[in-house]
Amino acid sequence: MTSLGAGLRRTTPDRLAATEFAREYRKPGARRITRTAALNAAKRAAAAMGLKGSKIALIDKLFAYTKVRDWTDENVVPIVWPSNRALAHALGVGVSTMKHHLNGLVEAGLVAYNDGPTYQRRGRRDEDGRIVEAAGIDLSPIAVRFAELTEMADMADFGAREWTRYSIAAPCCARRSRHSSSVPGRKASTAPGTMRRRAST
Repeated sequence: MTSLGAGLRRTTPDRLAATEFAREYRKPGARRITRTAALNAAKRAAAAMGLKGSKIALIDKLFAYTKVRDWTDENVVPIVWPSNRALAHALGVGVSTMKHHLNGLVEAGLVAYNDGPTYQRRGRRDEDGRIVEAAGIDLSPIAVRFAELTEMADMADFGAREWTRYSIAAPCCARRSRHSSSVPGRKASTAPGTMRRRAST
């Protein structure tokens, strides 16, 4: 981990990876998904990664600033530009706490920073609601990683179901075992046969 200097964000491998995912989205032919699919995949994957509820709630707040066409229009990147104060207020936490949660989403590769040299967020839409200029929080890594995030969430769900099935079945098996060993005469039932076999030799 290296510092970029006073007042600048620290650069980590995970943050660089998030930035690379965002760059992939800008390439010709990059996959587009619906806003609903992106939101569901992000929240399910965040839970599978073990992210806390506050970070998952922040995903909801970020998506509240997007429109359906942000995710499907060609040459448009789903970037949102709310201030830190606005996001903190929406979450009901302090600004420093909100920034901690936002950095957690970046480290998880779900969002990326795409703001100017002064870290100011800004954006503009045309009369049809299409983004024509934006600098802020880039949600496109979710689309780039959609298949991976969906598989991750599906595996976590499968593991949870298997664990639930095992936790229900294990006590039943234990009770059956205890019941079997406590049935009167169970051990004695083999004794006569054993005696007969010995007598015949």
